Formats: sequence, C-alpha cells, structure tokens
Amino acid sequence: MNPRLFAELLLRRYGWPVLLIPAACIALAGSAVFMRAVHPAETGAETGLVLPTDDGRQLDAHHREFLAVLIPRAELETRQREVLDTAARHNLVPGRVDYGYENNAAGRFGIASLQLPLQGSYTDLRAFLATVLAAQPALAIRELDIRRSEDGRSIEARLRLDFHTTTLPEAGQ
Repeated sequence: MNPRLFAELLLRRYGWPVLLIPAACIALAGSAVFMRAVHPAETGAETGLVLPTDDGRQLDAHHREFLAVLIPRAELETRQREVLDTAARHNLVPGRVDYGYENNAAGRFGIASLQLPLQGSYTDLRAFLATVLAAQPALAIRELDIRRSEDGRSIEARLRLDFHTTTLPEAGQ
C-alpha cells in the first residue's frame, strides 16, 4: 500500500492524535542518543582512550605478508598456463592472448598482465573466475567486459588478469 495513502487513512480514521505517535518515537530516539553522549561509561561505550601502536612495525608486517604472496618470476609462465588450462576445463574458448609486464618501483613488485578474450556460457565464466581466484592468491581481475554473442546463446568476455610477481630488473616502468 502507498505510504501516503496509509497515513491519510490513519489521519481520517483516528484524527490528530495519530500524529503524536511519530513525534513520540523521534523524541524517544533523541533522548537515547543524548543519554549515550552524556553518560558513555554507563552505556558501555568507549571512553575515548586510544592505545599506542607501532604503525611502522604494523606496516612492515603487512608488507612482508604481501611480498610472501608474490609469484616468483620463474613460476609466472606456469601460473599463466594454469589459467588457460582452467579456462579450457570450464568449456571457455580463448581468443588471442596478449602478455605484458611492468615493475612497480614504489611497492617493489611487478605486475604481469594477461589480456584474454573468452567465449562460452556465463555460468562457465563465473565458475572459471571463482576457481582461478581461489587457486591464485596473487591474481587480480583488472578489467572485465562481458557481452552477449550475436547468436544470443553464449557470451564474449574480455579479461585483463594481473599477476603480482617479484620484480624483474630489466622491465620498464
């Protein structure tokens, strides 16, 4: 039912006292917020005490965890081949594959890209993406473009997958 119509029917049926209900609810909510602001310790809210942290040590730990996920350069071709094999297992037909690589000097890692057009069903594509992302923690989907094929029975997808790898000294920025 339309909310405006419902409110109008309530007003006609019960008169002006029905307007006091929303006002009472707003007042009750406002008083609860006010009480929580005035007496934070009684309601269990934080007292505003901030514990000291060692941000530099935390950042270093996070960076070490990220570097542990990176793919060694010697394994890159194997991992890329595994992605193509997984696509074939999911009944997806790849087109022309383009490879690229660039170093990220600030983060001390490299990004190996794999541009991959695929044809097949939407459910097979979803299963492929779920399988590949679960199997490759250093893989990211940079671009994904999905279109229906002309016959309307399948899809055409263009992917750009990025493998995060250790740096390659001779690669450009």
